[in-house]
Amino acid sequence: MADDNHRRNLENYYRDISVHVEPMYARAAVSLGHAVSYAQIGLKWAFLLNGGALVALPPLSQITEKISSSDIRVGAIWFVIGIICAGVCSVVSYWNFIKHNGFLTSCGERELWTVLIQNFPDKYGKLEENENYIKAKNNIEKASSHIKWSFPVGILFGIASYFMFFFGSMKLV
Repeated sequence: MADDNHRRNLENYYRDISVHVEPMYARAAVSLGHAVSYAQIGLKWAFLLNGGALVALPPLSQITEKISSSDIRVGAIWFVIGIICAGVCSVVSYWNFIKHNGFLTSCGERELWTVLIQNFPDKYGKLEENENYIKAKNNIEKASSHIKWSFPVGILFGIASYFMFFFGSMKLV
């Protein structure tokens, strides 16, 4: 009788793990891949726009006499600020995706401990008293707070980078 009950608990455990926990870990892995891709793409384009414009300033000043040297300096300052904004955007966006990855991983851990405790209460105790469950729950809250500020900050600096390119270009027109 005890062996049948234990076997049934194990079957429920493995079924619940495949339904509730494994998808969280899979999403976490995909999220980490997006973090790297997003940071690379954003950084590349912001650097190309602002850095390319900055590199084009000296030849542009020799081709045309309409642009004063003070306008070139002001334009260059806008482009340098744009490069800095792009760098901050990439770092903050990467941080956001890393925290999102941690959030999903902690969700998977929370689900894992929930499934374990539901199927083996004698061994793991109550849900609200299990320190592994509490740790995963706290990690979820901590990651959520980081995600809440890093997402809008990353977007703000990304948009600012493109505005710096626009302002620097308008100074030269």
